[in-house]
Amino acid sequence: MNTFERHRQYRLRRHRSRLLRRRVFLFAGVTAVFLTAWSLFARFHQNPLTPPPPDVLGARAVRSIAHGALDSFNQMYQRFYPGRRDSALAAARTLFPRSPLPHAMLQERGTAYPVNLSAAEKGGLLDLLLIGLDSRLGEGKGRADALHLLSIDPSVPEIQITSIPRGTFSYLGYEDDAYNILANVRAERGRQELLRRVARLCGRDSIRYYMEIGFSDALGLLSLLGYPDPGIALQELRHREGYQYGDHDRSYNQGQFIRHALLRALPLLEGVTGEVILSAGQDLLHTNLSVLQCRGLVCLLNDAGLTERPDLVRVHLRSRFRKRIEQRHALRGNSLFVSSDADMQSRTIGTGAHVAPTPAERILRRHIANAESSRSAAEMYTTLWTLFEQHAWLQVQDEPSRRALRDTMAQLLIGVCQRLQRVDDIAHIRRTLKADELLFSPPVPVNAHESALLQLPAGNRPE
Repeated sequence: MNTFERHRQYRLRRHRSRLLRRRVFLFAGVTAVFLTAWSLFARFHQNPLTPPPPDVLGARAVRSIAHGALDSFNQMYQRFYPGRRDSALAAARTLFPRSPLPHAMLQERGTAYPVNLSAAEKGGLLDLLLIGLDSRLGEGKGRADALHLLSIDPSVPEIQITSIPRGTFSYLGYEDDAYNILANVRAERGRQELLRRVARLCGRDSIRYYMEIGFSDALGLLSLLGYPDPGIALQELRHREGYQYGDHDRSYNQGQFIRHALLRALPLLEGVTGEVILSAGQDLLHTNLSVLQCRGLVCLLNDAGLTERPDLVRVHLRSRFRKRIEQRHALRGNSLFVSSDADMQSRTIGTGAHVAPTPAERILRRHIANAESSRSAAEMYTTLWTLFEQHAWLQVQDEPSRRALRDTMAQLLIGVCQRLQRVDDIAHIRRTLKADELLFSPPVPVNAHESALLQLPAGNRPE
């Protein structure tokens, strides 16, 4: 072996040893970062983050680990940004009316905020009316087919969900009493009249706050809650055939569903995950509560440990058949009326395949075609804006078709709003698109067409 060959082998050995050292250092660095992150999560988490045993591994274990990691991340976020939580709590406390009792009487009964007073005496009961609208695509008016009054008492804490059947009598001037029902008040007299009549019905002076959700929004909400086929779940929520008391059974079932969904979602609605979900959901629902107030309400309920005491969330059916329905529900073992995930998964239509157009998709395509052929910008705006406010694309089952219809409608609306100089409406369209992309769309690369929809021309950007 000559000198050149020995030198070449020497350089080769040095190169191999250098690569080996790099790999060792890289592996050690990755391991150190992973252990550090895991120790931080375990330190700020109240329960140890230990993997489940092998006999329970599966989808449930994955969800449990994901919930634990999100909870730990939210707790770290709260420690690093305590001011945001304090401001949210302050905003939520403004929702509760002050005590009507004099200060001297409060001092006699107890110190600070006496716990032996009822919510009515303290005047600290927050009433929030949940309204489920049943309006056709393209029509602004709709009946209030679902009515549930959430009464929150922060001193106990306690939440009572008062479920009101839609057929409850409310005089509207019709000769046929079948039309003099509470569901028609929203369509005939407006939202404020509905709030006033529900308040009088439930013995309240007034109901100031509401949360209105349409048919399309309900499908999106069920999708967020993890139901693989939101259409089937919504059909079961609206189902009344076969029940002994019809609408009364359905209203009670809906109240139980709201109770379970509230207890399930409360822990994830706080911290950074809560900020993302609540901020995006603000553009998909109609409510007079701000995001900060909603975040503060979640913090108040979580601080009170509501999820650990589910008996404090009760459903009260305002019906003469209430006791019979509650007894039958208790005999069923308080089981949810919505089908299980496995059952609905087996009934899900065409995973990954193109789904046949639904009636809602055909109606939406017809409205878009009519708007495109319209020569009047105002008429085109009126047609498309109502559909966009209804989030009509959420009723389309096929994901590619849903995204295409949403983007087409948004692009047409942005063009019309630019012609009509409606800058605020353009900003609202952009926020709604971002919220929908964040909540419902799968993580896919944004192409040039979609990015153009989410941006405004330089001359039309709002300040």
